[in-house]
Amino acid sequence: MKIAFVIEHFNPRYGGQQVYMRDFAEFLIVRGHQVSFFTHDTNVTDERMNVVLIKLSPLSKIMRWMQWWSFLSQVKARVKS
Repeated sequence: MKIAFVIEHFNPRYGGQQVYMRDFAEFLIVRGHQVSFFTHDTNVTDERMNVVLIKLSPLSKIMRWMQWWSFLSQVKARVKS
């Protein structure tokens, strides 16, 4: 099964939620699932996890809602392809 996680920041060294997501992804990978992360900030280097970096334009960073809209729009487009 293909499973995608969408998270703005994915740095498991710094937060409980991010550590949990990494551990859960490892659990799923061991059981044969294909796991992808869509993020715009990460320090994960595990080759078993498909990490897709979403680049945000400087213009979208002006307002928080524009940043989220840009991020989620790009994720939606990449998941469909």
